[in-house]
Amino acid sequence: MSNEQPSRPRKSGSSASPMGSTLAIVIAIAAVVVGFLILKNINSDDNKSPSATTPTSTTLDLSQTTTSQPTVFTEPQSTVFTPVTTGASVIVANSSHQNGVAKTLSTALQGQQFTMVAPTNGSTKEAATKIQYKDGDTAALAVAQSLAQLMGVATVDVMPTPVALADPATLADATVLILLGDDKAGKTLAQMTGAATTDTGTGTTSSTAAP
Repeated sequence: MSNEQPSRPRKSGSSASPMGSTLAIVIAIAAVVVGFLILKNINSDDNKSPSATTPTSTTLDLSQTTTSQPTVFTEPQSTVFTPVTTGASVIVANSSHQNGVAKTLSTALQGQQFTMVAPTNGSTKEAATKIQYKDGDTAALAVAQSLAQLMGVATVDVMPTPVALADPATLADATVLILLGDDKAGKTLAQMTGAATTDTGTGTTSSTAAP
């Protein structure tokens, strides 16, 4: 008899244990899950990272914008005095203590386009110049007011009857009478509108003196 023991057939490598295959599958799934969780965590961290700030543009609402305009300084406009020179005849009577002043003023007023009657003498001496007009004559009033402003006389009055002339007949057809007193005598029209007052003096002139 032979002493050889019958040999046992070897197990093929392809016949793996069922338990080992299941374990490998579980490990593989676990690895996939862990990898997915790690990837998700990384993506979450990326989303939390500061992102670049995009500058926003601001639209200007012109309807709500106040535009500052430069201040323009203008000089006050001066009113130019335009005297009324027509509609009445004017006579200058010398009622001052100076000779020849009525003629000088009459010439100056004629140069201002007033209609003048030959100068004469007043019946009295006046410290202040008076301007009188014919009562009820609106044109004479307008001319008298213009003369008052031009000569610096405060008021105008109605011409009395009789008029204060050495010879009332010299009034002729004049409807405005200037009784030239010491305050305006011998002055130009420009000087008359000033505040200066002349010394009246103590001399006298007769009613026949030069106007």
